[in-house]
Amino acid sequence: MAGATIHMRAIKQNTLQEIQKKLQLIEDAEFVSKLEHTINDVEILALVYEKYYFRSSYTSATIMLTEYGDEQTAYVVASGGGDGMYNISYG
Repeated sequence: MAGATIHMRAIKQNTLQEIQKKLQLIEDAEFVSKLEHTINDVEILALVYEKYYFRSSYTSATIMLTEYGDEQTAYVVASGGGDGMYNISYG
């Protein structure tokens, strides 16, 4: 199993829903789940994508977008792993 986390911050240029539509254009990624919530004035959108590979492995990306005023942040957590012959992980 391998994983990585990325944190980004920017001035608002698109709504969170427009960003979600753009993320759906990621090639071959399957949309798994979505959570939308507003706490006080902070909009939160959490998205989960995954891709399964024929060789018995997978990758996933969990993306949390937040918006407060004109500032947006994105937290992206990516992971992947797999099992091969004799339960050996290929990363």
